[in-house]
Amino acid sequence: MAGVTLYDYQLDAINRMKIGCILCGGVGSGKSRTSLAFYYRLYGGQINTKEYARMAEPPDLYIITTARKRDTGEWDEELAHFYMSTDPELDIYEHSVTVDSWNNIEKYIGVKNAFVIFDEQRVVGSGKWVKSFLKITKENEWILLSATPGDCWTDYIPVFIANGSSEIGLSLTTSMWSTAAFPNIRRSTDI
Repeated sequence: MAGVTLYDYQLDAINRMKIGCILCGGVGSGKSRTSLAFYYRLYGGQINTKEYARMAEPPDLYIITTARKRDTGEWDEELAHFYMSTDPELDIYEHSVTVDSWNNIEKYIGVKNAFVIFDEQRVVGSGKWVKSFLKITKENEWILLSATPGDCWTDYIPVFIANGSSEIGLSLTTSMWSTAAFPNIRRSTDI
């Protein structure tokens, strides 16, 4: 079995990544493969080797993405480079791999001790996706992928909370735009 190879910029990104980070890159920059390589290396895989190095007991993998990416099988193509699949017959590991859309994120609130990749991050505001995201991140290791970073710091409040930031506390803010370039915080909403 051939080893997993990455471009230098992808390897550089993996070396900088940690649990709870946001991997930001342009469309088509290889965020999906880079995120899978992060998971692969985190659990014992080796990158840029001639032969494939197996992971040691990787946890279940959940990928929350857009409905289009789920339905077109884009993630299945990327998973194949790591000998993983949503089809247990094609996966060389004794774990499950699930790819689903943000519309179904509430189904995964009870998942524990897994690794979750949140693709095309949708955790802005205080709606059901954010609440589900926060419940999932309490029980699992995770990373976010985004080609569209936030416009201002308040867009990142759910990520701060998920990473245990004590400055933010356990509340989300809602804002109203005025004629100024920045939002005015009007109230906080407990989660």
